[in-house]
Amino acid sequence: LAYVRSGSPSASQKVRELLDKMEKSFADGNVYAKTDAYSYSTLIAALLRSRQYDAARKAQHTLDYMEKMYAAGDEEMKPDKVAYNSTLRMWAKSTERKAINKADELVARMEELSKVGERGDLRPDTLTYTTLIDVWAKSRRDDAGVKAESILEKIELLHGTHDEKKAVPATHAFNAAINAWASINKVNKKNAQRAHALLKRMEQLT
Repeated sequence: LAYVRSGSPSASQKVRELLDKMEKSFADGNVYAKTDAYSYSTLIAALLRSRQYDAARKAQHTLDYMEKMYAAGDEEMKPDKVAYNSTLRMWAKSTERKAINKADELVARMEELSKVGERGDLRPDTLTYTTLIDVWAKSRRDDAGVKAESILEKIELLHGTHDEKKAVPATHAFNAAINAWASINKVNKKNAQRAHALLKRMEQLT
């Protein structure tokens, strides 16, 4: 944890090296050196603060490893929503061409796993969906605006209803969706109208 708080560019590497030493020590019989979800979540947190070009991919690999170990019966390796949202935030920052696909897949996995009794804590929240909207806005794809609005609707459903007095997604979620329409490479009147309509809706709800 101290490595993460230091803000050092090499923090994630130091955490990774420490985890490797702990795993080797545990394999050699030291039961006190066992790693757990907190250990690997610390690595993901360090990667989030790093400026490594492949930080998102490394975080995804770490998250996948945690899920693999948990599925194999290691209850202490169960990743929580913080680990998922942190990994998603890294895909939002990533410049990789497949970042949008990875982000979509990650949120879809959260939605699917949250349907299982003991994984209900993974249900995507406003932060999750707003981050996903950010990914789509950054993509500049022709369908970014439509996709962003569909995700915004999921945020509204989190509040229980589409009733305007009750459905109040965070302002940032609206801004991100508006940016999705504004960032589309193919600029036209329809896109501008959709962005303006979202702005008016945000003003009514907030």
